[in-house]
Amino acid sequence: MSLKMDDTNLREEDLEPLLSQHLKQDLKVKNCKIWALTHPGDNYSSTMLASDIIIQHNNIIAQTLSLVAKLLPPTKFLREVINIDITFRKEVNAYMLVFPEFEKLQQEKKVPQNEIFNAFPMFYGARLNCTGDMNEIADEKAILLLENLKVSGYKTGNRRYGLD
Repeated sequence: MSLKMDDTNLREEDLEPLLSQHLKQDLKVKNCKIWALTHPGDNYSSTMLASDIIIQHNNIIAQTLSLVAKLLPPTKFLREVINIDITFRKEVNAYMLVFPEFEKLQQEKKVPQNEIFNAFPMFYGARLNCTGDMNEIADEKAILLLENLKVSGYKTGNRRYGLD
């Protein structure tokens, strides 16, 4: 199943390798429902998709994942304006490199489990380009997969008014 938004496609074939790598198991996407998570421009021009994905491992339906897929802005102009090669790579590196180290540091310092600070959605995988090379520039196949926090009751605030 695929959803076409502007010139961006997200397909099951895109999701399986990313999820398999992150979850460290071979899996098959059995069902995938994808829809627009935000209105155009709500996320500073990136395309934000929500998805409910049913995955199978060893011929057993394992679980349903509610994810957010962050994709590059749909136009070359917007990609240049926000310098996507740097900004998207930094965001991906924050989830892949920085946040796990932050959690590791707390464990090393023996922070009690109920006091561990975890303000980040669960990371489910990322890719910068069609080659999968994280050292190359981002292209139309770039994707960041995160936990959909709306399922846990979180909602997006109005950025014009700030947060309390």
